[in-house]
Amino acid sequence: MARRAPRTKPISNSDRRPVTILAGPAPTVRAETDPLFLSIAEFLRKSALGLAGMLLVIRAYYPSEDAETGTGLVWIFAILALTAIGLVANL
Repeated sequence: MARRAPRTKPISNSDRRPVTILAGPAPTVRAETDPLFLSIAEFLRKSALGLAGMLLVIRAYYPSEDAETGTGLVWIFAILALTAIGLVANL
């Protein structure tokens, strides 16, 4: 038979502390409107697209994976790096 955890008394509304939200200063530069951030994001998007095309073309000439030596990990890390670049561009 399974062992039960001891029952605890439910917390009433009077025992809870009030929540206070501190408002900080508003950001002065928005990433959506700053031309520097927009140009970096666009560069990263174009780089990710170019790298994806490059990886697709290179895949035909890349040797098969060998389970004993673990050469397939290079391909996996290249795909993961490309995914990370694409995700950073969309932030």
